[in-house]
Amino acid sequence: GYMLHSFYTPSTPLEPLTAERITNFEGVEEQAAISPDGRYMAFQWHREQKKAQIYIKDLSDGEAPLRQVSMSGDKETSPTWSPDGQALAYFRFSAAGQCELHVRELITNQDRLIDTGCTSSGYLHSLDWSPNGQFLAYAKTTAESVAIHSYSFTSSEIKQLSFPSAGEEDLLVSWSANSDEFAVVRSVAMDASIIVLSQL
Repeated sequence: GYMLHSFYTPSTPLEPLTAERITNFEGVEEQAAISPDGRYMAFQWHREQKKAQIYIKDLSDGEAPLRQVSMSGDKETSPTWSPDGQALAYFRFSAAGQCELHVRELITNQDRLIDTGCTSSGYLHSLDWSPNGQFLAYAKTTAESVAIHSYSFTSSEIKQLSFPSAGEEDLLVSWSANSDEFAVVRSVAMDASIIVLSQL
């Protein structure tokens, strides 16, 4: 048999989207993260002869100067906003390649070391702040794999959330809207799959 479907076509065509340049600095700007209120953009800026650093741009004021998140000489990646927009989590890599997870309070400018042994790969988003503001989820190297761990701001507890098999890597993570679950891309060799896990 046949089934009938109705399709709605707008009477007026939608306006085409246009791209607008918002940075134009020497070097490479990438890993952009927009603040929850839409006013600021944190991003990684990699200039020639310098290691990549994280900066904040005020999108509401084109004349406002950039704000550098930290003054370390190490490479910094993966800026991630807190839900209230008052802090940034990010990875810092030492010259020896050691990864550290940091949180920078933007009002007091205080910086906290949360954990070490984290990892990130290219453009994969390996760090995410839960919508309820209580947890950070991030990729961390274990003995034979890369697993997702969480940090609790309430208890300061660090807990392993995913348990990939040897050789598997859980690198891309994103929280659900209610902060009860998270999705992760699990890869091994050239294969990858999306799985949803509960933090409970």
